[in-house]
Amino acid sequence: MHEVSLAQDILAISMESLKNRPFEKVVVVNLKIGPVSGVDPEALRFALTVVTENTPLAGAEVRIETPPMRLECRDCRQEFAGDDSEFSCPACGSSRIQLLSGDEMEVVNLEVLERS
Repeated sequence: MHEVSLAQDILAISMESLKNRPFEKVVVVNLKIGPVSGVDPEALRFALTVVTENTPLAGAEVRIETPPMRLECRDCRQEFAGDDSEFSCPACGSSRIQLLSGDEMEVVNLEVLERS
C-alpha cells in the first residue's frame, strides 16, 4: 500500500510548511489527487489517520479534489476530456495520446486554527 508512504510525505510537507508559524492545530488538509495518479483516495484517508496520530494534523478533515483527466492528440492537437476506458482522439481517431492532466498528487493548502 503506497498510500502509507504518500501519507508520510503529506505529513512531512505539511510540517515543513508550518515551521515557524504559530498555530494550535490543522483543521483541514486540502489535496488534489488526479484520477490516474494511482492513488486510492479512501486508502490515503485511512493512511493519513494512522500516520498523523499524535501530530498537529491528527483529526484534521481531509478534502480531496479530483481534477478531470485532460488528454491531447499528438497528431491533430485536439484537447479533450478523458476517461480511463477510452484513449483515442474523438476528432481523428488516433491512439497517439498525451496526458495533460489527471495524474496530480498535490498538497493544495492547510487550514489551521491560529494560536490566540
